[in-house]
Amino acid sequence: MISEVLYDSIVVAGHLEDFKWPKGANNKEVSREIRVPTGEYTILKADESQPVMMTEKEPMRDDGYDLESSLKINFGSILNSKEQTEIANMRMKSDEAIKAKEMAEKMAALMQKDKERRVMKYKTETITETFDDNPRFDSAMRMATPAPPAHFLRVFGQPARTGLGEFRDNASSLRQQLLMLNGRITNEASRVGTLEPIHRILKKDPDLAIDWAYQEILTRYPTDREKSDARSIVKNSEEGMADLRWALLNSNEFRFLP
Repeated sequence: MISEVLYDSIVVAGHLEDFKWPKGANNKEVSREIRVPTGEYTILKADESQPVMMTEKEPMRDDGYDLESSLKINFGSILNSKEQTEIANMRMKSDEAIKAKEMAEKMAALMQKDKERRVMKYKTETITETFDDNPRFDSAMRMATPAPPAHFLRVFGQPARTGLGEFRDNASSLRQQLLMLNGRITNEASRVGTLEPIHRILKKDPDLAIDWAYQEILTRYPTDREKSDARSIVKNSEEGMADLRWALLNSNEFRFLP
């Protein structure tokens, strides 16, 4: 499957196109540390400035051009007087611009060191936030193309904007396998929400719930052996049904459905 089809197949099979839980059923608390200003300031004094030594101007060679001492080229015999004057003027202008820039940077650094800075004091506090973990996933057809680099669609082969029309590599990678095994979308599709039809069926008829799961994910009924194995996994529990659905979503049969 291409990434968009695989993504939408998981969304539909796991009933993720709508909310699976009532509001407030999956409240979770997350703690994090933040820096909070105390309202007090402290004065930071700059370090003592070190005297800046002026570099000695390098002597100009007689031929009007600074070269490494190991090179012995007599430009006087190569260039005429007019060309020598032009080169010397260009070199002098370049040297003056460099020296002026260096002096400006040194003066700015000295002035910055002389200033005292008022810095706000901060303290670290731990805050706890509560959020409703009730995800809802849209179809890949409603998403902007291309998706962000770390998104499910990009991991499973959606190219960048510069190559949207190019052939996609359908070979499985380790990152794709890990995303199917541990990714959020697979985990949410496996969980049995209280607003899902299979939740009501599971309490009344576990065998019918197993048939329902196979039809939703693999579009077929389970064989006798598969149903026997599924009974030992489900055991009339929501956690067991979540494990069964997770296994079906990670099967090769699901990945290669037409």
